[in-house]
Amino acid sequence: MRTLAWNARGLGGPRAIHILQNLKREMDPEIMFLMETKLGVQALERIRIKLGYLGKLVVESVGRSGGLCLFWSDRICADLISFSRFHIDVKITSSESKLLRFDWLLWQSRFNTTGPFVDVVTEEGPPRQRRLIEEFREAVDDCELMDIGFRGPGFTWSNRRDGSAMVQERLDRGFQYLLWHQMFPNSFVQHLGYWKSDHRPILVEILTASDQYLVVGERRRRRFHFEACWADCEECDVLASSS
Repeated sequence: MRTLAWNARGLGGPRAIHILQNLKREMDPEIMFLMETKLGVQALERIRIKLGYLGKLVVESVGRSGGLCLFWSDRICADLISFSRFHIDVKITSSESKLLRFDWLLWQSRFNTTGPFVDVVTEEGPPRQRRLIEEFREAVDDCELMDIGFRGPGFTWSNRRDGSAMVQERLDRGFQYLLWHQMFPNSFVQHLGYWKSDHRPILVEILTASDQYLVVGERRRRRFHFEACWADCEECDVLASSS
């Protein structure tokens, strides 16, 4: 199973839609989570149709700020647990009858660094921002989470400047519980390229011990029986048809 997450910094305009269509075509994620959409329900419904996803859950932006959106394909069943302006928590059942729980979190605190890079989990950062970094670490520790790790470039955010003015950070990442890691030990996060946003999209590939490592970008075709996944899931059916 693949899930793609991207802090898009706004989805208005044809360029952003074109980028999403390319990501959908090349990565084929069953789940797509978008942060800072800066859009309302109707605009995101049009994007859902263009991308060909079955269902969506939208947390609308406040004016031109924020906004979350979760799309999912007909290969999975999504059961909403909770949501807010800063997170979406769902239970996922895949077409292979794998039951997963995902919590997509938008960490709102910005770490405006002055050095060449900052890893917000392992680096201290400037003094005035140590409290924010420590709060992030405490949240990770309290939830007993482990970083999944990643492949690709080392950082997921850049101020897109040249030379000594460049700042890079690893702000976007995936975490897992120990039990989750034991169930899906070959899973990994792939850092993708920069497009419109100053954040890279990240792709989470969920693999069990028996799964083979898959090449990012390789299209996979799987059989899926819609009735088997959705027939007994009333809430999922409501989510899929909501707008």
